Amino acid sequence: MERSAETKGRTALIDLRALEEGLTLENLKAMNFSRVLVPSDLLTELYEKASSGDEKAALSLSELKRISEELDLKVVDVKAETKAESISNTWKIALDREAEVITGDERLAEICEIMGVKATLFKRKFPESLPFEKWITPYTTSLHIKSGVPIQRKTGVPGNWKLEVLDETLSSKEIEEMVVEIMRLAETSEESYVEINRPHSLIVQLGKYRMVIVKPPVADGWEVTVVIPLVQLNLDYYNLSGKLINRLDWSAEGIVIAGAPGHGKTTFAQALAEHYHSKGRIVKTLESPRDLQVSQAITQYSKNFATPE
Repeated sequence: MERSAETKGRTALIDLRALEEGLTLENLKAMNFSRVLVPSDLLTELYEKASSGDEKAALSLSELKRISEELDLKVVDVKAETKAESISNTWKIALDREAEVITGDERLAEICEIMGVKATLFKRKFPESLPFEKWITPYTTSLHIKSGVPIQRKTGVPGNWKLEVLDETLSSKEIEEMVVEIMRLAETSEESYVEINRPHSLIVQLGKYRMVIVKPPVADGWEVTVVIPLVQLNLDYYNLSGKLINRLDWSAEGIVIAGAPGHGKTTFAQALAEHYHSKGRIVKTLESPRDLQVSQAITQYSKNFATPE
């Protein structure tokens, strides 16, 4: 697309955090930017991340290509060996080029304002509905989404469920875009996080949903499994004997919960944790991944962030 040298409009200097938050061509157009500056070290970092399997970085590169096709995008040659140098470069470039910094970093936005550089903090808002929720019913326990295969939905209650095959199939590209959106959303809510981020697999807690994401070559195609907590029960539901309750309260020093997949082991563990909390105990969990749905007073630790030390 040809652009006139006399392009009018505002100039934006965008950083990595803005792209990671999901800054798009449409966002820049809506803010009336016609020129975009991109530091060269940003492109280098995106390339390295994308080459190692980072889907957000790959999508950010694709978005920069879209931006370059419709707006006047120029790469500014900079080198920064430290974070401090990168921040200094940002506001210096913005001052020299009369540009407005678009960033997803609150501290950088504050520094720019202190230095007399106009800055806009771009943050992605958590949506009212998630991209996969249209396939979830009140009794759905899990979704199974694989590229080129009809979406499958497990419906029922622990110990009594059925597998439904839906009349919708997603391509690898559609699933990849969904995964990037999921990762971005996981960074916008205190109740969401990326538990494990390996080159070819992810475990994400997105609100109440636990998601396991696998891609080639670990799997033969893109695959997303969404696990939905169906019920939260207390120990009264299980109609345990008074003798067993008394033993749990006063003499149990190790409890093994065993059972077949889908038969309610996690649900019972949640009920047990809440029971001990209701008795005035300090309750902490060690999980891999953190997927128990318990009250905020119960501290949940992740084994995935631990080290042998």
